[in-house]
Amino acid sequence: MGKLLRKLRLVRKKGSIYNSFLRYLVLFALIPALVINVVYFSLSSRYINDVAIQFGQETVARAAAEVDHFLGTAVALSEVAADNQQIQTALRMDFGGDVALRYSTDLQTDAELYFATYMQPDIAGLNVLGENGGEYKSHDRAFLDQDHREQDWYRAIMESGGAHLWFEPHPGQFATVSDGGNYISFGRGVVDKATGALSGVILVDISEDVVMEMVSMRLEGIGQIFILDEEGNVILGPEGEKGRLEGLEAFVPFDGTEGTFSAPLRGLDESLSGSSQNTIVSYRQLEAVNWKVLGIIPASQLNRGGNAILVATLILTLFIIGLAIFTAVRATNRLSKPLRHLRGAMGRIEEGDWDVEIDVSSSYEEINKLAGSFNVMIGRIRELMDDIYEDQQKLRTAELKALQSQINPHFLYNTLDSILWLNRAGKQEEVQTMVEALTTFFRVGISRGKDIIPLSEELKHLESYLKIQSIRYGDKFRYEIDVEEGILGQEVPKLILQPLAENAIYHGLKIQQESGVLRVTGRGEEELIEIVVEDSGRGMEPALTEKLNRMLKGEAVEGLESYGVRNISERLRILFGEAASMRYESEEYGGTRVILHIPR
Repeated sequence: MGKLLRKLRLVRKKGSIYNSFLRYLVLFALIPALVINVVYFSLSSRYINDVAIQFGQETVARAAAEVDHFLGTAVALSEVAADNQQIQTALRMDFGGDVALRYSTDLQTDAELYFATYMQPDIAGLNVLGENGGEYKSHDRAFLDQDHREQDWYRAIMESGGAHLWFEPHPGQFATVSDGGNYISFGRGVVDKATGALSGVILVDISEDVVMEMVSMRLEGIGQIFILDEEGNVILGPEGEKGRLEGLEAFVPFDGTEGTFSAPLRGLDESLSGSSQNTIVSYRQLEAVNWKVLGIIPASQLNRGGNAILVATLILTLFIIGLAIFTAVRATNRLSKPLRHLRGAMGRIEEGDWDVEIDVSSSYEEINKLAGSFNVMIGRIRELMDDIYEDQQKLRTAELKALQSQINPHFLYNTLDSILWLNRAGKQEEVQTMVEALTTFFRVGISRGKDIIPLSEELKHLESYLKIQSIRYGDKFRYEIDVEEGILGQEVPKLILQPLAENAIYHGLKIQQESGVLRVTGRGEEELIEIVVEDSGRGMEPALTEKLNRMLKGEAVEGLESYGVRNISERLRILFGEAASMRYESEEYGGTRVILHIPR
């Protein structure tokens, strides 16, 4: 019965993977596909509208900039002509009956105007007309048979002083014979530099067709551009429209210098508004004259491919759903087998069997990578376990040897011998000091089996050793301990300072004639504490110092026996890793420094 239940559970588990994967795949493929289509339709409509608005705004801005540049050129030409010395002279001359003088002046002045407009072929005419009756032009058209001083346009320019005056498109040119087209005219007065009075006017004629061609090419047939006057009336249109543009009344006079909006413009021609769909309307005021450039773009012109894209997206979504279901049926079976193997391997690890390796011959690259990573992980864990075991063995061995070195029979014998002689000499105070120091030395050295002790305890151990040695050697050396109070609670490996002090005494201070100093200092940094043991002893040769430092970095140095120092370095490395360091600094006959860096 139990076997049957286990088989049923196994079948149910196999089926649950297959059925769940298939069911969730269908749900998570169908529902998002429908949501995507709905969201796509909404977002695409909004995006297309935003793009159309931006397109209309940028198109009208470029068209307005081009018209402004062209009109600005006309203004610049008029300024150059107004300041021309030949023109200034011609307008103040009194010809009387001197026909030759008038003819000569006409030729020279016409030449000046011709060369001024030579690089501007789109300027239809640059005319100068004076109060003295002089008439000068840049082109070969004849002047109209009229007294220009009696014309309304002339009087309007004169009455405006030196201001710029623009005239809306009008049939023909004001002063010269034309081909019958419509022209935009710009006029300004000429101020006589000698007297300051107005001596005449400058009239610039621009063909309406030139301006319309300049702006209409920006929309490339998907909309239309108009130029409106201050009241919102059309003065230039693609089909010669003039006056009010039906359907725009609600938006005139277009407050501000520029703007763009999208709205259904009822009453506007369907070729402009796109029937019932929204129309993008953008306008921008010209800088040269208080007119506006208006662009109208039917939204339908920019949405021609939107429906086709939506249908294609729907078809593609349905195809993906069908393909996903077909793939799920086959993939689930191929996927479940390596997953069962992986689960079995994990079960063996849970039972403590680390001798596990998974086959990486699955048809799925992801499963192979997962199995490979699993094998690498297990191998790495085994290596780490071996490394940890080896490091623990090394640490215990190093600690045992370090402790054994403290119970040095020679040191103990010499200390007890010194206590005996001091007692015989009646120096009871020194005897008491040495006995207390020896007791402290062994008590802290044992530390109840602890590997890490506070720095304050390590310093007590060191000081007890130094007290004993200073009494034994008399005036041979003196010691100083200067450690910041803030780091006394920092935990450090035990038995790391006394061996360094012992080396300093036996290899540096003891062998020199004069008295020396052994100094221990400590300070704290943000992430490390630094402890320095230094002596004023004999020092070491640079080659020996270099060998010691290489040994402390883990190199094998032939012919160098320094077990105590190596022991300290190895324990620091095992306990703190690469964050801890130890190095020597020494000069021959200049003392020796040992610098320890220990992580907080």
